[in-house]
Amino acid sequence: MQVTDALPITLGLGFVLGMRHSLDADHLVAVAAIAGRERSIRRSYRVGLFWGLGHSAALFLASAFVLAVRSRIPESFSSTLEALVGLMLVALGTDLLVRILRGRVRKHVHESDPGSLPDPGHHEHEHFVPQPWGRPFLVGLVHGLAGSGALTLLVLTTIVSPWVGLFYVLLFGLGTLAGMAAMSTLLALPFALAARRAPALASAVQLVAALGSIGYGALYALRAMGS
Repeated sequence: MQVTDALPITLGLGFVLGMRHSLDADHLVAVAAIAGRERSIRRSYRVGLFWGLGHSAALFLASAFVLAVRSRIPESFSSTLEALVGLMLVALGTDLLVRILRGRVRKHVHESDPGSLPDPGHHEHEHFVPQPWGRPFLVGLVHGLAGSGALTLLVLTTIVSPWVGLFYVLLFGLGTLAGMAAMSTLLALPFALAARRAPALASAVQLVAALGSIGYGALYALRAMGS
């Protein structure tokens, strides 16, 4: 099989590997911690979408730089970025935990006549803090930079044409974006269902996401600093 014959397979594999890349544990933990602040599947989908955009942008820029200078990213720099990813997961989990403990998603009671018995004007509802889309984009950006070392090395050593290399990275990034958008939607389901049917359970699910992000992030950072 000639190189030109294998090229479509290689590029298609880039998209598939990108979707597989979105299933990495650190990616899912980060998106779960951010999506844990949401109770809407649509908004959680956007979390994954913006995370994927940040991740793809970082990979594309790093690969363009590596292909331009024909030199790989230093391993020490990659380890530092991976440690930063771990610390970022700890920060995301801590932020969600603080919001749970402080009751940032607050319940309050409106009464038509204070001091009177409950009546039809008495109801409860929840306030939700809007999700700034810059947060998932920045988190995805850091993840993309941390994972760029291995990918750019692969592109540098296996793909001859710089333009083909960039197209491969672009397809890889699109695969990651599609995969993470889908996964963030799936991760949002327990939050959304619990919020509608059992608010107490929703807080428990949030707590699991927060503690999981803190614990996994700490282990991830320690492993990166020890490598």
